[in-house]
Amino acid sequence: MNRNKPVGRGPTAAVKALRIIVGTHAVHEALSHPDLQIEQFFVRDDLVNNSEYKTLFQKFPRLKEKTKPQKANQLDQITTSHQGSILTVRNRPVADWGKIFEKDKSIIVFLDGLEDPHNLGAILRTAWLIGVDAIICPENHSAKLTPAAHKVASGGAEHVPVEFVTSFADRVEELKKNDYWIFGLSALSKKNIFQFKYPAKLAWMIGSEEKGLRKTSENLCDELAQIPQASAGASYNASVAAGMALIETIRQLG
Repeated sequence: MNRNKPVGRGPTAAVKALRIIVGTHAVHEALSHPDLQIEQFFVRDDLVNNSEYKTLFQKFPRLKEKTKPQKANQLDQITTSHQGSILTVRNRPVADWGKIFEKDKSIIVFLDGLEDPHNLGAILRTAWLIGVDAIICPENHSAKLTPAAHKVASGGAEHVPVEFVTSFADRVEELKKNDYWIFGLSALSKKNIFQFKYPAKLAWMIGSEEKGLRKTSENLCDELAQIPQASAGASYNASVAAGMALIETIRQLG
């Protein structure tokens, strides 16, 4: 099937294979990148001529020729999380590890077993604003870059590469060879995130709310740290925990 063929009565398998971006902020941020490879821009047919989209087409002239009006139910076939428009693109940020390893200061994030795309999106948004260089996730049992994740990330997915790997071990070994320290968030630790002096190059491992870090992931860490909490029987949302660890890191690193 021709990937460039416009969608008529509904989405095709080819559309599903593309990166699907929804949400006003996420779409605007994506379009701001000149190297974005736009496939098509689907707009609800009763909205395509309103002032918001006319302004969008003026700001991003290359978008007009990619625009395809659709009925609301046709957009719903692609994703129900749209706000009247869906941007499909062929590419996404990719980590340039050579350049990352050359940096004097660098933060990497591993997400171990996070399956909620909203959590992935929230962490992407925080990671973008803090300056994280890459996020690494396992290929299995992990949230993917779904429309919902893009929407929550509000543009973060255009700035922070997300890499899916079969095993953390090889990437961790490579990081350690390039002077990174690996820290893991774990309730088992006797020290909290405020009791460490963080190195200029480090990676955080964040586990799921239900299970935390897997034992195999904990074993890859140089240090484990916990976040203080009033109740031992509960846990922080993964995106909140990641945000606290990251903000303390950049507070120290300046």
